[in-house]
Amino acid sequence: MSSSECWTWPWHLCGNLTAPRGLLSKKFWLILEYGRRRAQGLVTSEVCRNSALQESSLPPYGIAIGSESDGWKADLQLLWIGFGVLWLLRGLKTKPVQVGESAASRISYTVATTAAFYALFSGELPFAWMHYHILPRTPSIEVLGVVVTAAGLAFATWARAYLGGNWSSSVTLKVGHQLVRTGPYRWVRHPIYSGIILGMIGTAIERGQLRGVVAVIVLWVGFTIKSRIEERLMLATFGAEYQDYSRSSGALVPRLRF
Repeated sequence: MSSSECWTWPWHLCGNLTAPRGLLSKKFWLILEYGRRRAQGLVTSEVCRNSALQESSLPPYGIAIGSESDGWKADLQLLWIGFGVLWLLRGLKTKPVQVGESAASRISYTVATTAAFYALFSGELPFAWMHYHILPRTPSIEVLGVVVTAAGLAFATWARAYLGGNWSSSVTLKVGHQLVRTGPYRWVRHPIYSGIILGMIGTAIERGQLRGVVAVIVLWVGFTIKSRIEERLMLATFGAEYQDYSRSSGALVPRLRF
């Protein structure tokens, strides 16, 4: 089987594929199962008509049938796992908290950010339409996705290094808190969020599925809520200095100055 055939397998299924109850929709499960069996050589290239699945009933790019590029998928997983481990290790050395936030404040953005990561990384989602492919499954698209993911996570890591002991997973004011305006903070006030969003965009590109769009939007909303809570605290703490900083930098999108 040629590499190009992986992206153009026929929509129709040969028989003897039975979907278990309660796993997404029967139609969607059959498509994925057919792709898996074709990848393993368990289904021949002979195409059997199945009236339950017609190409005309699918969206423009339909549902991609076939095995994903395990190599690129593994690279993405390593990038995110490495990022998470580094984050946990760096989180062991932070300044004591002087002012914290309420549980209600934290929930207001945590729900959205958690939902975003679940939407993009969960193996099973309750809605079959979220698995529809909106980008063609080609090696160039996958490489682009990995590169963008790596760039985003590297940017977030760079920002985390500059923030130092001021960092916290929640909105807090640390003892001896400093207003950092160097490194990536020169252009954007919340570069960690910007980098994670860019990393999410890259992973969404590699996946090529509609759920990636949903995940990026929901994550953006969550980080927007969190950044606004942070900015109210920073404004109350640093006053005119933070106002001046806000005028010269972007919130989530960098405002470049040369």
